[in-house]
Amino acid sequence: MQAAKSKFAETAKSEIGGAANTLFSCLRTQIQNKRSEATAMLEPAITMLSTSIDKFKSIDSDESRVKISELQKQYELAMQKRKEMDDRFDQSITELTNQQTQLVDGLLRKLAG
Repeated sequence: MQAAKSKFAETAKSEIGGAANTLFSCLRTQIQNKRSEATAMLEPAITMLSTSIDKFKSIDSDESRVKISELQKQYELAMQKRKEMDDRFDQSITELTNQQTQLVDGLLRKLAG
């Protein structure tokens, strides 16, 4: 009887873990895809700002120094926004992983109980 119960618990653990992993892997992939889309929208602006700063540096005039200062502020803001965005995506993935662990652990505790 104990051996059958143990075998059932192992099979349930494997099946539940596998199903949860499939589901949560799909959700993580969706988050990563959204991250890629958001990055693809932001990166061209960051590259353009960086290129513009470099071009104005090559001019080296009072007017270009003012423009560099303005562009540098925009560049720093864009970089800050990218970091905040990355942090939010990282947090979402961490939360999803925690939810997966809680779900699997909760189901297995109910089966064992």
